[in-house]
Amino acid sequence: MRFLLFLLFSLLSFALFYFLHFPQKMGDKQLPRIAPILSPFTGYSVQAQQAEEKLATEIQKIDGLKDAVSIYYDEWQVPHINAGNELDLIYMQGYHTAKDRLWQMEFISYAAAGRLSEIVGDATLEFDRMQRRIGLPQAADENLTFILKDKKSAEILNAYTAGVNAYINQLEPRDYPIEYKLLDYAPEQWAPIKSVLLIKYMAKMLSSKEYDFEFTNALNQFGKEIIEVLYPNFPLVEDNDPVIPLSYKDSVIIKGEDTLRTSSNKEVYVSNEHEKAPPYLGSNNWAVDGAHSATGSPILCNDPHLQLQIPSIWYQMQLTAPGVNVYGVTIPGAPGIIIGFNENIAWGVTNGAMDVKDWYKIIYKDNSREFYNSSGQWVKTKKHIEEIKIKGQETLFDTLIYTEFGPVTYDRGFFQDKGTTPLALRWTALDYGNELKTFIQLNKAKSYAGYKAALKHYNCPSQNFVFASKSGDIALWQRGKLPIRRKNQGKFIQEADQLNSQWQGFIPFEDVPHVYNPKRGFVSSANQHATDSTYPYPYHGIYQYYRNRRINDILRSKEQFRIADMMQLQNDNYNLLAEEVMEWLLPYLDTIESPESEVIEQLKTWDYFNHAESKAAVAFEIFWNTLYELTWDELLKEDAGLTAPAFYYSNNFLKNHSSHPFIKNKAKNISNFEELILMAIQESDLAYSEFENENSNVRWDQYKGTKARHWARIEPLHSQPLMNGGNKHIVNATSGTHGPSWRMIVALGDEIEAYGIYPGGQSGNPASRYYDNYSPLWEKGKYIELKFITRAEQVDKWKMETVNYYPAKN
Repeated sequence: MRFLLFLLFSLLSFALFYFLHFPQKMGDKQLPRIAPILSPFTGYSVQAQQAEEKLATEIQKIDGLKDAVSIYYDEWQVPHINAGNELDLIYMQGYHTAKDRLWQMEFISYAAAGRLSEIVGDATLEFDRMQRRIGLPQAADENLTFILKDKKSAEILNAYTAGVNAYINQLEPRDYPIEYKLLDYAPEQWAPIKSVLLIKYMAKMLSSKEYDFEFTNALNQFGKEIIEVLYPNFPLVEDNDPVIPLSYKDSVIIKGEDTLRTSSNKEVYVSNEHEKAPPYLGSNNWAVDGAHSATGSPILCNDPHLQLQIPSIWYQMQLTAPGVNVYGVTIPGAPGIIIGFNENIAWGVTNGAMDVKDWYKIIYKDNSREFYNSSGQWVKTKKHIEEIKIKGQETLFDTLIYTEFGPVTYDRGFFQDKGTTPLALRWTALDYGNELKTFIQLNKAKSYAGYKAALKHYNCPSQNFVFASKSGDIALWQRGKLPIRRKNQGKFIQEADQLNSQWQGFIPFEDVPHVYNPKRGFVSSANQHATDSTYPYPYHGIYQYYRNRRINDILRSKEQFRIADMMQLQNDNYNLLAEEVMEWLLPYLDTIESPESEVIEQLKTWDYFNHAESKAAVAFEIFWNTLYELTWDELLKEDAGLTAPAFYYSNNFLKNHSSHPFIKNKAKNISNFEELILMAIQESDLAYSEFENENSNVRWDQYKGTKARHWARIEPLHSQPLMNGGNKHIVNATSGTHGPSWRMIVALGDEIEAYGIYPGGQSGNPASRYYDNYSPLWEKGKYIELKFITRAEQVDKWKMETVNYYPAKN
């Protein structure tokens, strides 16, 4: 009996040991090893203990420092780093960023390099292949060589790298962030290439909103006329409120054949979702001059709209050393401050939204792919073998063909079930640039001249850099290399073998859209067109037409603005789309016999604000999306290779083209506009009733369901639901997954007054009270004061804790 009990317990012990120490499977998902997570010596309890500890000691010694460095912590755990020289400052920026966000910064660098399969297995293989096939890692390698030729940039990158590694090298496995234990791997050494990869990753995120494939399919299927109706390059003149309020009518127009022409090739091109940017990326920024500010000095505001992630994509810091004193947010893994202010200036960014990616059909001479046709000449290709390591599986080798148009992304063995034509990618992100130098110089800039000089180094993605200075200047430049094209060139897939298919160069720096101290007293951008249609260089992109008009209307409405007014504007929930839809819809309903409708009754009394508690906002969202899908059913079919028009163009289409054939919907037996509207009302009422039955209260925040998701999509590490108003086309551009990732307001003057907030918190440790402590403030539209240290006594006044770092003695 004793032997049987011994055998039973031995088997149970072995089974438990095996379960805890070896990866298990649940369905088709592989679970991590459990032992490292549950261990009292290395597991999650260690993270929880560390999260509750206060700053370990007031004095620490660290390898790599030249002089002493002091770090002051405010009540939000924002580090204010004060160093005796700039390289120690950047070294400690790297060290401290890794201390709070190591897993995040390394995970993003893996994603940018197309290496996620190394840590999660083949679930990310297609993503990794696409990162390689659009040329991102290769471009980062070549760009690093270019950056390191600049002595100052090299010093900054190397100092930052050394600081990150100083932190990594002191870690034991028990100290690893919880994600390493969940995914069962260890951090590797940081390297300058990882910082460059982060910049390229942001370039992909913010410059991949293009529809060359879809527009080409539409052109081939429907012809030129419908393209001009559904996908024009500019909005109606009365609705175009561009970034630069100027006319260029006296300028020389770039000449060249309009490339809007149908192709004899009727192949349907379907792009890969991993090559596209998320659909709702955007941003707002603006600045008012001193005459329009209650403080008498300029006020600058910025809120970039990105995918809401936790930990946040941003990390707050103040960096102080001789020659620099700057506060703002950085992207973990990148040296310097990306959006912020110093003692003299403030700056912010929004996406320029210009299309800087073009696709070219490649014709090979034969199956060897040794030569391709460029403008009628056979040119030799270059081949590069990508080695993609996959956790638990054999390495995949993928041959990538390079041409003068860029890497052949779609080719033999990749995405061939969606098409057979080889397609190469020409993209400004694959060109050289030194965005790092731009931000390092902005951190130290003292005037408009310094701001302008810094922007000359910036390449991609195209961004609108807003500026204000203590001396009273305001400005806005759209920066990034902008190709010179013929009209409509790059809007459709081009043919590499045709003459003049290449870009004609880049728009000269002084000719890029910009404005300096305009008479109207403010500058602003919200992802709308940079100019009106008289600008001499043809361009196109994916723009928005509601947030910008609402912002500019508000900025024109008053003589002077207070900081509180700017906070209110950043959190503005007015739905201009809804107002313009209802302007034609409600009168139309009076002319037809429409049934009683809960949705329509809600909309008749609505004030058009998408506040968190609004029922009518839910009704409009359901109705508009239903109407949109009924109208564009042909374009929204899966694998049709098409895209429906933007909301602005859809609204104008329904308003002005009610008899167009697109109004018909065979599947729903809709043959005219009246039937379309009645069907939309009927289906909307059903959907509204279903939501009402499933929820005790009909509220917009509950319907929208905003949440900041963990980078690795580990659901228990997501944020709590963020219950606020707004929507993707509203100034408070908060949708279910995207929104204002950082709100900042800076009032410049003798004493700088600044406020900011982002969802999440400073710490990347889920057990820390600083992991998600900003979110309750963010969802209510509140801010924290950004405590910008300019005098020693402020440290005591603000009751900051201090940690002093000294060079380690050998």
